Amino acid sequence: LSLILPILVSPWMVFSCWTSGTTGHSHPVAHNAFSAITQCQAVGEATLNISSTDRIYSTAKLYFAYGLIVSLFDVMWTGACAYLDSGLSLPVRVRRIIDRFQPTKFFSVPIIYSQLSLSETPWPQNMTCVSSGDRLPEQVRNRWLSVTGQKIHNCLGTTEGLTSFCFNRLGDGAIGTPVQ
Repeated sequence: LSLILPILVSPWMVFSCWTSGTTGHSHPVAHNAFSAITQCQAVGEATLNISSTDRIYSTAKLYFAYGLIVSLFDVMWTGACAYLDSGLSLPVRVRRIIDRFQPTKFFSVPIIYSQLSLSETPWPQNMTCVSSGDRLPEQVRNRWLSVTGQKIHNCLGTTEGLTSFCFNRLGDGAIGTPVQ
């Protein structure tokens, strides 16, 4: 720990994430370890209640900030387990992984929720669902609730901030609760 502690509390940049380029050209954004720790404490633990008993599955890959945060940082911080899949997040594949792995926390994007909600097969009832990466349309949220009985926890964040900074209350439509 004495070798790692200076890195954790320093302003040194230890990794970078590439932006998607939706607001201009894609570019790297440097982060220090403290950014990751803050994300894990404020969002992973305090907001989403991720713990060592959780099984995480994110359709966002590790090369996206969203996937990196939930599938690596939150997992390492809390001791949770993550299912990593290098394949395309096609609805049939995602559903097969959910049925087999039985995640307690499922992280995805609105288009995947939309595609998965077309399934008539019953869904696990102990799964917290989180959406980010794009606006979650009301009709997708309502159809998902109708088909699965699950509400979607919607969040807003940026690669530049490395974290989600605004959430809806579980099941509310609008994003607007700042992360404390």
